[in-house]
Amino acid sequence: MVLNKLVDIVDVKSVYQMFFLKDDVDLSVEILETRSIDFDEVLLCLDRGGSVFITAEPVHKTVKTQMIMSLDEFAVA
Repeated sequence: MVLNKLVDIVDVKSVYQMFFLKDDVDLSVEILETRSIDFDEVLLCLDRGGSVFITAEPVHKTVKTQMIMSLDEFAVA
């Protein structure tokens, strides 16, 4: 019996943590977790005198393994 091993790697997008440090009276901080970065929102915070810090969680990969028998195994001898 011949087995072929197929491996599919499925990537999961990174999760970004965005820290918006605002230049207001309270010096408030807004924390946002997202899968994409809204650069318009980043520029808006910067235009208002605030700061933005962006970190990314490591990319997690899931691996699916599947064993498939060769078609020769189904041939009638």
